[in-house]
Amino acid sequence: MKADVNKILTLLRKVKSTGNNTWMACCPAHDDKSPSMTISDYSDNILIHCFSGCTPIDILGAIGLEFSDLFPERNYTQKAGRKVFNPYDVLEALSTETTIVYMTASKMFDTSLHPLKSIIWSNKMGNSEKGQKMLDAEIELKPQLENPLIHYDEVLNLHQKGMPSGYKTGWNSLDDYYTVMEGQMTVVTGYPGSGKSEFIDALMVNLSRKGWKFAVFSFENQPVSFHITKMLEKMSGLPFGLGRTTRIKEDLLKDYIDELSVNFAFTSCASGAFSLKDILDAAQVHLSKFPDSPRGVVIDPWNEIEHTRGGMSETDYISKSLSTVRNWARLNTVHVWIVAHPAKQRREEGKLPVPRPDMISGSVHWWNKADNAIAVARDYDSDEDLVDIYIQKVRFKHVGRVGAIQLSYNRVSGCYSE
Repeated sequence: MKADVNKILTLLRKVKSTGNNTWMACCPAHDDKSPSMTISDYSDNILIHCFSGCTPIDILGAIGLEFSDLFPERNYTQKAGRKVFNPYDVLEALSTETTIVYMTASKMFDTSLHPLKSIIWSNKMGNSEKGQKMLDAEIELKPQLENPLIHYDEVLNLHQKGMPSGYKTGWNSLDDYYTVMEGQMTVVTGYPGSGKSEFIDALMVNLSRKGWKFAVFSFENQPVSFHITKMLEKMSGLPFGLGRTTRIKEDLLKDYIDELSVNFAFTSCASGAFSLKDILDAAQVHLSKFPDSPRGVVIDPWNEIEHTRGGMSETDYISKSLSTVRNWARLNTVHVWIVAHPAKQRREEGKLPVPRPDMISGSVHWWNKADNAIAVARDYDSDEDLVDIYIQKVRFKHVGRVGAIQLSYNRVSGCYSE
């Protein structure tokens, strides 16, 4: 007898079909306002997965079920006399028991760190091809065609309460054009020395004081202690080092570092370059500690990542990589900023053109794939410390709009002001 998926569905809230034998529903293991859990009915088992990181054992426990409810009823009645077991049946039985051991182990360890760890495996994993297809389906989220009616409650809520705006940046003039929405990807570009990394640092400090948590992969701001001094300047509004102006007092350093430690984690590059997978995995491990906070990841700059194209063209590789980052951001409701340098440009009438995402080395996909695109530029020939911030792309109009502003940069403290 096959496992009864209806037994599970009747115990869940806001169940809606998303395709052939697949559903979305509110997860019973956390305070879920909208469906974030998938239920898939395979021929021999039921697969459940919460995108907020709840473990299967917590999900089942919340609705009073056990692992046995996810698998077909086993009939152990044997006829008298000796029975010769088919080798495939033995392997199948071992597969099922291994699944139970694995799921029990998931109770002992934090399984919210990676989507793979919350998958309930097929009890016919002797067929490696089928098993791989299951993994691919769970990781890549194969497209499903949905009837608009299943989203009626969500649309009604948006109509009544209005479209959600992003978090304010800390600069009123910038908020008119760019706010920060969870689950999006922003590409930031600018010529060397334009201040794009300093701008991102200042933005992170502003957002951290609104509750944001960050995983920071800043490969040029090394060692980490040097980067921390820059962050302390932006937090205090005072220079870190000795000079003509008042610096950060030593007795306040601990307070600022304590504040920094609550909201930030930095990576050290002493061990060499990291792959994109290394970065996203590390970010997921850290940010999963803060499920109730807005979260962000900064990758600065892109060209410092270890890129292995595996025979792909640079254009195809960048397209696939940016899709991976964007999908990861959406799946984990994390905002990702990627800082990337434009290719070398010719001066026009003595000045460099305003950088754009499609000028970034490798692919026009930098423009196409980004939810938002920002260019940071300044006049190298001017004595004024003015920085131009160009908002060149905003995917959703309730988040912002295309435009440009100017901020003043304080060379002493590293702070930006309007």
